Amino acid sequence: MVKGLKTICDWVRQTREVLFQHCETLPVELYTKELPNFGWGSIRNLQLHVFDCYNSRLLRFAQQKPGEGAKAADYPDVAAVRKGFAGADAVVKNFLSKFAEALDNPISRPVRWQPEPLTVTPLWLFTHTVTHEFHHKGQIADMSRHPSYPTPDTDLIVPPEFQHN
Repeated sequence: MVKGLKTICDWVRQTREVLFQHCETLPVELYTKELPNFGWGSIRNLQLHVFDCYNSRLLRFAQQKPGEGAKAADYPDVAAVRKGFAGADAVVKNFLSKFAEALDNPISRPVRWQPEPLTVTPLWLFTHTVTHEFHHKGQIADMSRHPSYPTPDTDLIVPPEFQHN
């Protein structure tokens, strides 16, 4: 199963790269501009929220390792956010290695948003973070379209061996 999850990670990174390339075409003022009708405010802040979710769920929750949330001031542009995602990708790789034989074993930990501990499996945590990224990727594409910057197709990319050329 871990091999399949690693393949999913590769696909997620491919679609993320398409979005990063698009974000690099945006003026930094638009990339960081607070948009009041969107959660997390800006495209950049939403990307920070996404990679922080990987760290929060897969590092701090699952592995009980320390870490802080991303601060916007530390990520002024797309290049800096890319580095943050590289760190999150390392967290995912380590997580999959650590839980390779325990993906269905429940983990129970206290969380701040409810009085009782949250009990989930590593597989659930992995699935949550990946689907969370795709959910917010769509929001980022929508945020980008509002000021008339056409967004490329960022849906799941068909692997090269299955593409019809």
